[in-house]
Amino acid sequence: MLRISVAATLIALAAGSAPAGTAGGPLWRDAVRLAADWQRPPAKEGYSYPDCYCTDSDGRRVEVGQIACLQIGSRLVTSRCEQARNLVIWRHQEEGCPGV
Repeated sequence: MLRISVAATLIALAAGSAPAGTAGGPLWRDAVRLAADWQRPPAKEGYSYPDCYCTDSDGRRVEVGQIACLQIGSRLVTSRCEQARNLVIWRHQEEGCPGV
């Protein structure tokens, strides 16, 4: 029974509505906002974070948070270099590269 209520809550959050029986608005918007504003804490004394970056279609270094125009096959896309857990990824922003 617990699995069903957890699944129903997740579906309701993804749909943008508050789950039945809870007070408040769509929690997922707050979670998305917090994820976008997240900054990693300073490294502990004596330690440092690894040097993370993306590589564009031409092999150039792109720092995390920067936007680049990538060629994927015969099309151009605007993507942002982001960090997801311990990986760097390209997150699709839009088709084409109007301003990049």
